This record gives sequence, structure tokens and C-alpha cells, in this order.
Amino acid sequence: MTQPSPRQWVALLYRGVTPPHGFVEFRFLKGGTRAWMPWPAFEGHPDEFRLTAVPEGKNAYWGVALRTLDAPEAINPKTGKPGMGDKAHTHPTHLQWAEVDLEKHPELTNGQTDLHSLPAEELAEYKAVLLRQVLAECERRNLPPRAVVDSGHGLHLYWARRARSTMEETEAYNRRLVLAFGASTESTDQARILRLPGTFNLKNPQRPLPVQVLWQDAEAWVERDALDALPELEKPKPVPPSQSSGKVSQPAGNAQEKYAQSALQREVDAVRSAGEGGRNHQLNRSAFSVGTLVGAGALDEVQAAHELTEAALAAGLEESEIRDTVRSGLAAGKQSPRDLSTVGQRHWENKPQAFGTIGGKGDGQAKTRTKDLPDKPTLADYRDLTLDWCAEQGHVYRYHQTRRSWWQYKGGVYVEVLDEVMYQRADKILQSYGYNNLKTANIREVLDKISREESVAALEVDQTAWELNTRTGILDLESGLLHDHTPEYFSTIQSAAAYRPGSVAHDWMAFLRQAVPDEGDRLLLQQFAGLCLTGDTSPQRALVLVGDGGTGKSTFVRVLQAVLGNLATSSALENIKDGSFLVGNLVGKRMCVVSELQQSVDWLPFKRITGEDTISVDVKNKTPFTTKLDIKLIILTNVMPRLGEDTSNSSLMRRFLPVAFNVKPEKPDPTLEARLTHPDELPGVLNWMLEGLRVLRENNMRFPASDAAALAREIVEDSNKVIGFLRDECRYVPDVQTASADLYAAYRKWCGQNGFSPLHINNFGKHLISAAKYFGKTVERDRNVRGTDYRHIQLSTQPGMWEDSE
Repeated sequence: MTQPSPRQWVALLYRGVTPPHGFVEFRFLKGGTRAWMPWPAFEGHPDEFRLTAVPEGKNAYWGVALRTLDAPEAINPKTGKPGMGDKAHTHPTHLQWAEVDLEKHPELTNGQTDLHSLPAEELAEYKAVLLRQVLAECERRNLPPRAVVDSGHGLHLYWARRARSTMEETEAYNRRLVLAFGASTESTDQARILRLPGTFNLKNPQRPLPVQVLWQDAEAWVERDALDALPELEKPKPVPPSQSSGKVSQPAGNAQEKYAQSALQREVDAVRSAGEGGRNHQLNRSAFSVGTLVGAGALDEVQAAHELTEAALAAGLEESEIRDTVRSGLAAGKQSPRDLSTVGQRHWENKPQAFGTIGGKGDGQAKTRTKDLPDKPTLADYRDLTLDWCAEQGHVYRYHQTRRSWWQYKGGVYVEVLDEVMYQRADKILQSYGYNNLKTANIREVLDKISREESVAALEVDQTAWELNTRTGILDLESGLLHDHTPEYFSTIQSAAAYRPGSVAHDWMAFLRQAVPDEGDRLLLQQFAGLCLTGDTSPQRALVLVGDGGTGKSTFVRVLQAVLGNLATSSALENIKDGSFLVGNLVGKRMCVVSELQQSVDWLPFKRITGEDTISVDVKNKTPFTTKLDIKLIILTNVMPRLGEDTSNSSLMRRFLPVAFNVKPEKPDPTLEARLTHPDELPGVLNWMLEGLRVLRENNMRFPASDAAALAREIVEDSNKVIGFLRDECRYVPDVQTASADLYAAYRKWCGQNGFSPLHINNFGKHLISAAKYFGKTVERDRNVRGTDYRHIQLSTQPGMWEDSE
């Protein structure tokens, strides 16, 4: 979506009303400087504020309510400088707004609240989910938004009324919107400033996030009746001292809250994904389960009922049916409150205070005394202490016995942890118990002991070739069923896309139609992309994309890489060989992009990968292991790949799936790749790939024959120019012999006439025999006392008989 200028942004929100003359305030933090734009303002106004005026390194905000005419000159008592943006210097406005911060919605972020350190791609996915929920809630409540803005760490929602409100009414409605959308209570005031679209959120300067408009409707209006129907936000009542035991530690409370929120999210997902015929039963079960947490005081009943209702509506249940089921299920569950007494507890919390604590007073660390522990602990004691600590902290590790590596569970997938990092972690854990003098060899022994535990050791990953770990769960590629993430499932790779059945990637489809006009080629691309979702390599094929720069080859693979996430990788073809440390980076991957081919290509690695051969993997300072790679190769090349002496090798050629990218747009779209890899587009691309996989499976994992295609012939004939020489200058005649010298002389003359560099005579014979095999013919070398002859070939002014149809 094209982002508006500041003037266009204000015009969008104020369209359809006649505001009083005033100023739009722009404020830049940190630093507190301001800029002012008179309003109304026409395009090209001499005082029009432009994004280029935003100071470098500053967070830019704008005042939602217009400021009064005297606001720019009013003296700020805090700074002594002109410029006031307080409530007293604002005009009444027709706008309503809400600021929804992802930090307040851990159920959407897998419990993560430190959003400033999260990767931008992960944040974008969470915001995409939030946007869909917000728009659905707007539709349900008949509150069509005028605009929705990505603020970096959440969303800003704007609604337009047909007439201005009093300041008190504006703030009252804003408080109601807080409750309806789980928004921030701090952003309801009349003088509120919100982030300016077109700028950047710089709270983490190392990872600037664009502030951008995600949704806009210049004709959207919200009626008073819809706002009046919203529940009012009540101030929280203070908890009487008698109801507060004061005995529950903060760590345990946090753990119980996370536990309850996670359980609620699981039940909501179960309701949302329930199939027809079992939806109401699932809703009743989930409501009862959630009710046990409400009865335990770990969940708010209003929040629980709201989220279950939303999930049930999304599943297709009627609102009247939902209301009764949720009410009865929650009521029954509250009668059997869940026991949360052990959640978040640490086994040393109830031990008496003793000598030698770890850490200073009030630092929140566990204060374990060494006298509570064995004086001379055994290796098993060290193991148990380390495992106990990990269990209490929610750290889950597995040890891959084949690859001899440690892995930690994060966000539905196991992430590799370097040995040195594991040594450091184990050392710190044992130091927290007072064991400060362990040597590296001792720590290694402890980890070796742990690595043999049944719950930790894993010979292979659990993920099969036909299972795909997505951001939303484990997808069975054969049945289409989506299973919840669980640390019991040892998976080391995960797709970067969420699985959302029904999503359609309209921009992606338009790009493919433009870049690859041939429908058959597009179907081939779709089937191969679907194959890359799996660990299956049985088709023994590789995709070869041929075309000049700027024709879409790289865009195509980068979108697939965005969907596959760490399932995809890249490598030079020559690096894929036995004994290379670099091969370890390919283990577990499902797609590998080869972006450049050497002028003289060694096709042996290609044959081994597509031929499903095993390969030896060296690991530094560890024992090598042997495995079969699951990668499917995609080769990008601007020119035809050179096959050399392999031209006649049908086992090589049959493995190529060549597709031409030869359409270069007149005006390249600089936003194309960003749109195609946006988190909202990727689920649709994933569904497109899944459809390609379905078609491929229907064809028994067989791709359409490509070795007779024009592009495949062009690759072969461009690799071995002797093929053209045979077609133009020679005739296939059984039992006829021609001297090698005569053939080579004629070949050199033909090369000169066609602008080719001739092969050396030592290589000419090999290419001649390969060229004949290309036509399915046999040309034999015959060495005799006169020299070297070739049988079944004749120089002729009437060449031919190479093709069977001749």
C-alpha cells in the first residue's frame, strides 16, 4: 500500500467534515521539538509539513485532535518555549482512536513481552494476526475503521464520526474502545499524540520498524448507536487486604499467569479449528477447561468468554448457541478449580535460610545454600540439579546423537546451541547452587551424562518427510491436519509462514502470470515448489531457471525462501561434496538455491543429490556422520548451463526441469518483493505450494516430461556445439567410415562460419560421440594403421538421418 504524505494522512481522517481552522501538531521524541502545519491545507501549501522535515534519529508523532490557532505561540511553562499541545489547546474532534499494544496481548506473541528484541519478521507475523482479529471485531460491532496503522509494536485504530464530539464524550468513547479492543488505557485523552505514518519506530535503533498505514477507507463512518453499545470501562476495584495472602511469590504468580494464558490460547485454537459436527462439543469442552482456570483465579472470566466466543464465531457457530454453551461450560468449570499450587514453584524455596547465598539481596535470584546440597556431589547429583533447574525455568533441551549437537526449544522448533554456550549455561546453573570451582572437563562430563537421558537423547528428529512445522503448528502434508506445537516433537526446522487455509496470494499469482506467461511452466513451478515443502526427494529432479537479470528468477526463489524460512538455504554446487564442513549447513533443509554456476561445471554433486546418494558430513572437533540430504535444488542462471561431456548422459538431462524467465517488465516495481514476502501474503503462497504438491501426488510424484521441451534441447545443444555440426554437415550412414582428420577439419570450418570457438582435437572426439548419443545414434571410434576413423558417419551435402523422423 502506498503510504500517504502527512497532509494526505490528515486529509484522509478529516474527509467529509469541516473542522475549525487550527494547526496539526507534529512532535519529535526524544528531544521534544515540534512542527506545525495549518489546517485546512492544500497540496503545495507553503507551510505543508513533509516527511523530509522529520529530524534524523527521532520518533515522530502527530496530534490527533487539531490544535487551536494560538497553540504554536503559547508558552510552554515546562520549557519556557512556544508551543503547547495540551488538552486546553485542542479543538473538539470527530475522531475516535485506540492504541493496541502487542505487549498487552501475550496470547498472540507466544507469551513474549519483550518485543524490542524480537526480529522484525516475527513481529510482522504477530501484527498480521492482530490486524485480522481487529478488523473482524470492527465488523462484528459495526465499527468500520477509517484507518489502521502499524505502529511498530502494535496497531493504532482510527474511527470517524459524522460530527464533532465534546472533549468529554470523545474520551468516554475512547475508554469504551479500550475495553472492546484490549487497547491501552493511557491513550484515551483528547490531546493524545500517536505515531506518524511514513516514519520509523526507533525504540530499538538497531532495528527500526516502519510506521505504515495497513488499512484505510475514506468513506467509513461510525454511528453513535454502535459506540453507545460498547461496554463502559470501569476502574479496577482495590483488592481488600483480607483477600491478599501475601504468600504467593511474584515468580510463581507470573508462571501461573503464563500457564493460564497459554492454556486459554490452546483451547481457543481448538475451538477455532474444530470441524463441522464437533464444533459445539469442542466449545463445551474448552469452556469447561478454561472455567477451571477462572475458578482458580488465574483467568479473567470476561476475557475468557470473549475469546472463546470469537473463536466459535470464526468456526461458524451461531451467536445464540455460543452464548449458552460458553456460559454453562465456564460455570461448570468454575465449580472444579484447577490446582495451580505447583506451577512456578522451586524446590528450594521452602528450605531454611543458611550460610552462603548466591547473589545480592533483592536480586530475584534463587538463594540456595551449599549446606542444603551434597558436600561431595556425584555426577548424577550434578545432572539432577541441572535438569531440575531447566524444568523449573521452562528450558527444554534435546541432544541430537547423530549430529552430536545440543538444541533448545523455542517457538515450536528446536534451535541449535553451540557446545561452548551449553558449557557456559551448565556452569552458571551449578554456580547458582554454590559449585563454583568446576572445570570445563567436569562440565563436559555433566552434559555428557545429561545427553544420555531418555528424555533428552534423540538419534533422529521426529519430523518426517511429510510433516511441515509451520508457525501455527505441525501440518501433516498427507492428511492436511494441523497439530499443536509441543516440545515432545523434536523438529529442528520450521517454515516462516503461518498455515491459514483459504488464504489466497493475489499479488503472487499476478507476478507469476507476468513473469511466466506459459501456463504449463507455471504449473511446473507450482508442483516443484510444493515438493520443496516435503523431505521427499524421490522424483530426483532439480529446477533450472534460465533468463536475464530482472526477469523475476530471484524474486521467485526469494518468496519461496520467505515461506520456507530455515527450511531453505543456498550453496555453491561445488561445495556439496564428501568431507566438506559446509555440507552440515544443508542437513535437514528442504530447498537449496544455487545462484551461480562455474564456467566448467562438475555435475557429480548434482547427480549425487538428485540421485538420493548418501554423503559424508564433517563436523569440527566431532566424529563425521553419513546422511542423505533432503534438499531440492533450484539453479539460477543467466545463460544456458554447460553440460560438457555429460550432454549425452540422459540420466543427467532427465533430472532437469528447465523453465525460462524471459519477460522483463518495462517499469520494475521497487515494492514488489516487499509485498510478495509480507506476512499477510505468505500464507496464500503456502497454500499455492500445497496445491502444487497435491497435483504432484495425484500424478504419482511424476513431473511432466521435460527432456523433449524446446528449452531442454536448447540447454543440451548450447552445451555441445558438435550437435549442430552433425545436423548441418554430416549424415548418419551405418557402416560407413570417415577419417577423424577430415571430420575435425570440416568442424573447424563450420565453427568459423557460425562464430563459435572450436574444441581442441583431443576433446572433439568425446563431444562427437556424445552428440551422436543425443540423437540416439552410435558413432564408434576405430583406430587403425592409417590413423583414427569414425564409423556410421559421413560428411555430406545432404546431411540428415539423425532424427528418427527423417
